[in-house]
Amino acid sequence: SSSVATTHTWAIPGNLTVSSGTLQVQFFNNVTGGVDGAQITVGGNFVHTGGTTILTRSSPNDSSEDFARLDVEGNLTVSGGVLSMPNAEADVFCAGNWDTCTVGVFDPTLGTVTLDRVGTATCCATAFANFTVSGSTYVYMLSATLFRGLLSLPSGSTLDSPLALDIDGSVSLGTTGNWITHGLTHTVAGNWTSSGGSIS
Repeated sequence: SSSVATTHTWAIPGNLTVSSGTLQVQFFNNVTGGVDGAQITVGGNFVHTGGTTILTRSSPNDSSEDFARLDVEGNLTVSGGVLSMPNAEADVFCAGNWDTCTVGVFDPTLGTVTLDRVGTATCCATAFANFTVSGSTYVYMLSATLFRGLLSLPSGSTLDSPLALDIDGSVSLGTTGNWITHGLTHTVAGNWTSSGGSIS
């Protein structure tokens, strides 16, 4: 039931489990015009069964490159508690499978999630704010997910969605990006930007 905060960079070689208390990744905006950041890198899986993990800032930032980041080299699973991304500087990178399917356990707000596995990853979530599939990743969606911000599919990426997706924001499709729609109707409320890519 304790709290742990980091304003620097931590590297955890194995798995990280949060079961209670608060894990806070927060950068302090104290370098005018410079880049401020805090990051936890998890070499294995990130498992969240209780408590709160929050990626945030101490005050309004002065650089678009500032960040509060969680970088997971394995799978990310949140089944209890809350993983919160209240600011635009909040980033989560996941090189494995993503599971925040349980209602109420993930609050993306303004943050960005990037799935960057080299190969195939599964994704189950109720909602994202901004979501990116990296250029070497094939993501198979296991849920009818709401995307509140930007859905980005750069060149080399594939999003396979056998369930209809609801994008309240915009879509960006790279030159060789690929969205497999299974012939379903996916709604996009914002802008559509494409430099090529394919819809199948």
